[in-house]
Amino acid sequence: MGQRFARLLVVSLLAVVVCLGACAKFSPGWVAQDFIRSVGDGELDRAIEHISVETRASFDDDKMRQILRRFTEDAVEKGGVKSVTVEKETVTGQTARVLLKVTFGDGSTKIEDVDLIEEDGTWRVSPSLIDK
Repeated sequence: MGQRFARLLVVSLLAVVVCLGACAKFSPGWVAQDFIRSVGDGELDRAIEHISVETRASFDDDKMRQILRRFTEDAVEKGGVKSVTVEKETVTGQTARVLLKVTFGDGSTKIEDVDLIEEDGTWRVSPSLIDK
């Protein structure tokens, strides 16, 4: 009985750890980081997937890529994106604000304030970053 309980406990703990890891992966902070990394690396299709449906509907693809390309060019001029760290994450209902510190290859840093909205259970970047 003791070994059976121990195995069940270990399996249960592993399930909790996996669940927590998966849930954290799609947090507002993770989405904001992945969005910035994707734009910095020129992976615009991946970045666009993180943008809210409403925002994507209000821009044609060429305009959206043009806006994002400006961020990519800025990152390339600074040696590319070296790291993106979450400095602060605030969630209020279905909206979130994430403060990111972006470090570039040349050693310079930039603070990005990213607003997100939850759409059908998925966090997406809202228009504020796109409008900058």
